Amino acid sequence: MPDHTATLCSSFYLHETSEEEVVRLIGNLSEGKAINENDIPTKIIKLTKFVVAPVLTRILISALMKVFILILQIWRTKYLLKLSTNIYFATVQ
Repeated sequence: MPDHTATLCSSFYLHETSEEEVVRLIGNLSEGKAINENDIPTKIIKLTKFVVAPVLTRILISALMKVFILILQIWRTKYLLKLSTNIYFATVQ
């Protein structure tokens, strides 16, 4: 697993989630937490972690990519709007 501890405080980095990481996170879930009557018990999730990890990994990667693309689109729109506003005011004055 890559070491992501040596990042700058002002940087933003998303690394791809691995199945091993998802298995480790599922293994670290607390079984003592209260669950809703419609939820899958944590014990079942932990017992089936090697079966559900590949599926959860694909879901997580897909969701992260969609969020990342949305953030880039919002940033690009705001940046281009700011840039075009600055250019407009520079040419008007």
